[in-house]
Amino acid sequence: MSKESPDNKKQLQNKDEIGALTESFNLMVNQLEQQSQELQKERLIQMQSFIDGQEMERQRLSRELHDGLGQLLIAIKLKLESLIYTDRSKLLYTIEGIKTLFDKTIDEIKRISYDLMPAVLYEFGLSKAISNLCEDIENRTRLNISYTYEGEAEILNDKLIKTYLFRIVQEALNNVVKHAEASKINLSLLIMNNEIRLRIEDNGKGFEVENHLQSLKTNGIYNMRERVNLLKGNFEIITKPDEGTIVNVIIPIPITV
Repeated sequence: MSKESPDNKKQLQNKDEIGALTESFNLMVNQLEQQSQELQKERLIQMQSFIDGQEMERQRLSRELHDGLGQLLIAIKLKLESLIYTDRSKLLYTIEGIKTLFDKTIDEIKRISYDLMPAVLYEFGLSKAISNLCEDIENRTRLNISYTYEGEAEILNDKLIKTYLFRIVQEALNNVVKHAEASKINLSLLIMNNEIRLRIEDNGKGFEVENHLQSLKTNGIYNMRERVNLLKGNFEIITKPDEGTIVNVIIPIPITV
C-alpha cells in the first residue's frame, strides 16, 4: 500500500479548513442578510405606524372641527338669522344666548389648540402640562384624577421624549373617558437619573386584551405602544373584565452629570 505523502495530507487539511471557513462565512452572510431584512421590516412597520398615527390624528381633528366647532358656528348663524323675526321683548334673551354660544366656541378652540400642541408643555414642563390636562378632563367629565409627580424636572430635557410622554398620557386618559366607564384614575410620573416611570390606573370595567387588540377601539393602545417602542421603552397593560386597567410605561433617558 502506498502511503499518502505529507504534502497531500497538508493540501487535504487546507482544503478542509477552507471549506469550513467558506461554510462559516456563507452562514454568517446569510445571518447578516436575515438580520438586515428583519431590521428593514421593523423600520417599515415603525414608519407605517407613524404614518397611520398621523392619519388617525387628522381624522380625529376633522371630526372635532365638524362635530364641535362646526355645530357651534351653525347654531350661532341660526341664532343671528332669527334676530330678524325676534320680538323686541325677547331680543336681549336671544343676544345672551348668542353670547353663550360664542363663549363655548372660544372654549372649544382653546381645547382643540391645546390638544394639538400644548404651549405649557414647553413653557413650564411635562408635569405642569399633565396636571393641566388632568384638570381639564376633570372639569369636562365626572372623573376624579389623582396625579402625583416625583423627580427632577431638569433631568428631562429631550423635547421628543416630553412630547411623546404627554401624548401617551393624553391617549391613555382619553381611552378611559371613552371606554372604561370609570370614576377614578390614579396617575403617577417618576423621573429618576436613568429612566422615566409612568403608571395610569383606573377603576373601570377593564377588558380582555387579546380580544380588544383586534378591534378598532385599540388604536389608542396601538399608538401608545408604538410611541413607547420608538423611545426604546417598555409598555405593559394589565387588565381583566370588571377589574380596571393599569398602563405601565418605562422609558430610559440619558444620565446627566
